[in-house]
Amino acid sequence: RTLAAGVVPILIASFISGLAGAISQKSLENMRCNAYVFSMELSFFSLVIMTTTLLLGSPDGKKLRTSGFSKGWTWKTWIPVVTNA
Repeated sequence: RTLAAGVVPILIASFISGLAGAISQKSLENMRCNAYVFSMELSFFSLVIMTTTLLLGSPDGKKLRTSGFSKGWTWKTWIPVVTNA
């Protein structure tokens, strides 16, 4: 049960991530487009999709709208946020 709940999803996610990286690399080589522009486009569309999903379709979106983003954070939570920003 633990293996199916923890290790298997990680292995699947790693496989999908590697596959996405290989497909992106191949498309960049074939299309001869700028890697920086490709990364910015990918980031933009990911941001739009994730924000829409969070705010409209996720139970966490409801908590985010009612409580705010940093509810329950302590000074120990802010240290990595500030130093990595």
